[in-house]
Amino acid sequence: MALRVVPTAPGDVITPHEFLNGLITRDNLREGMCKHFFEGNFELFDKYWMTLKEQELSVFFKTYFGSTVKKSERPYTFVVYGASGYTGGLILEYIYTNVRGLGTDVTFALAGRTPSKLKARVDETLKNFPDATYRPDIFQADIGINTDIRDIVQKCRCVLNVAGPFMTTTAHLLVEACIDFDCDYVDVNGEVPFTHKLIDFHDYAKQKRVIICPNAAGAGGIPDIGAFYTAEELKKTTDAEIQKMHMFLYGNGGAPSGGTLATRAAMTAAMGSVAKIMTNPFSLGGIIADGTRYEDSDKVLNKIEYYPEFDGWSGPFTYAFFETRLIRRSNWLLADLGEDPYGRHLNYTEHLLFPTEAMAKEVASANTSSKKEEEKLKSEGKLFKLGDGLGKDIRKQLFSEYYFNALAEDGSQIRTKIAGGDGYDETARIAVEMTLLLSMKRDE
Repeated sequence: MALRVVPTAPGDVITPHEFLNGLITRDNLREGMCKHFFEGNFELFDKYWMTLKEQELSVFFKTYFGSTVKKSERPYTFVVYGASGYTGGLILEYIYTNVRGLGTDVTFALAGRTPSKLKARVDETLKNFPDATYRPDIFQADIGINTDIRDIVQKCRCVLNVAGPFMTTTAHLLVEACIDFDCDYVDVNGEVPFTHKLIDFHDYAKQKRVIICPNAAGAGGIPDIGAFYTAEELKKTTDAEIQKMHMFLYGNGGAPSGGTLATRAAMTAAMGSVAKIMTNPFSLGGIIADGTRYEDSDKVLNKIEYYPEFDGWSGPFTYAFFETRLIRRSNWLLADLGEDPYGRHLNYTEHLLFPTEAMAKEVASANTSSKKEEEKLKSEGKLFKLGDGLGKDIRKQLFSEYYFNALAEDGSQIRTKIAGGDGYDETARIAVEMTLLLSMKRDE
């Protein structure tokens, strides 16, 4: 019963065409040719377009539909799409607090459907940075419009997408365009269905040498980093692969933003069509044998048990049903990319850690349905509307600690710890740092 990895031969890589097919439509062709050759006069276009020469048409197609700007010559280091919400505000705050050389070494722009909302978010952020001299450009773009998508990816070296719920958008077309036009991609999505959709782009992106990095967020991203760090540390003491890794999360609070609640509502509403993906422990890859081991099932994630090494109790963690799938995906990706996987028999689980059994059961009871969760949040004054979340003063008091217990097949063990602040602040940090890494230090 071992990890199944089936490499895709170069000749078998499937090239997606949904974005390009949507870009080169009859309407887009007619409008573009009319603008390019006939100064927007459709009457002249209808009368004379057949007289256009092959060379003229070749230049037109390259100009309007091809890749016309080299990656190194694009005006922005990165573009943030959909930054008008709560997470977008934290990303802007992180940029102005931590990124050096804004306007010289680093340039960025904001893109979205409603530029006025983006401007308002920038204005709000810059109130806290009176000495800031750089202001990002803002341009209108809708990833539901293929010509807008092309415009985005040709303006930068990397796109950071924070517009959720992702599964209700055409963000997969943005990913496809990034691959087609040599632009790396980062997002903060915490959705199994959307992440599952991106697996189809893996071989194509690998072939085109474009990096697609979804889930660069506190939810998903931190455990993914922690699992990798733990595996690397364990390698220093043994050559044996990891048999089991168990992550425990301990923190002092927090609350979902309005955007997170909207994402959960979207997944609940679509459950009928995505249930098979949501309930499959290996829906993002990394299947062990036939995928039916009990220890890999979601039932294990709901267990409430006492752990003497922590003198605490485990309890179900909402994001465990997402994050366990990400670590299994990473296990598969490492093998697929020619690296050592964590373990060919890896079992990975996650739980929250509580000081008492009563507390574990109380939280488990509140998380049995979205309605119960909302009732609990409302009673605590933490039921936020779209675009809102915990304030900075409260977030500064929050902490999260991730403990990773790993057991190798030869009996070697290790425990590592990653500590951070509020999950949304960590999302901003991971997303921005990953974007900077890909756009500025990719070749290092």
